Amino acid sequence: MIIKPSEHEFMFMLFEDNCHFQKTGQCSLTLTENEVTELADLEKYNGKNSVNYCRNLYISLNESGQLEDIELTRYKCGHYAFTDGQHRACVSKLAKMDLNAHIDFEDSFCNKCLNPNIDAVLY
Repeated sequence: MIIKPSEHEFMFMLFEDNCHFQKTGQCSLTLTENEVTELADLEKYNGKNSVNYCRNLYISLNESGQLEDIELTRYKCGHYAFTDGQHRACVSKLAKMDLNAHIDFEDSFCNKCLNPNIDAVLY
């Protein structure tokens, strides 16, 4: 199924150890090339929270297309949770790109609706 991430609300489980925005307060997709170069020179490794991770993912999605479907669960509250693909969905949501998704349906509310204090971001 093809989805438009910009039209849906997802429950992201992104934290300092897997998201540059959560680590620094700045999304790497909104930085200038000079800012990226400066930050990349300071980083010790290139994990999922590195300044280039989502930028490289964006380039890959544009040049090679999506290689695997994202895996989602849609809850009756209308929110989606990830089994796989939250970084691809986040990048695609910001870039207004379509994605292929495999979606399971759950006849309950998502964890964020059931427990608003859970460490998850609805976006």
